[in-house]
Amino acid sequence: MTRQVRWTGIQALALSMSRRLVALDVLRGLAILGTLLTNI
Repeated sequence: MTRQVRWTGIQALALSMSRRLVALDVLRGLAILGTLLTNI
């Protein structure tokens, strides 16, 4: 029981971390696109 709960907790943490990383990557891409558009 405890092992499974711990594993699910780790999975949830990994999911939230990956979501944050994806959001950061998207924001970074938008910022780069914005700078490129303003430079053109």
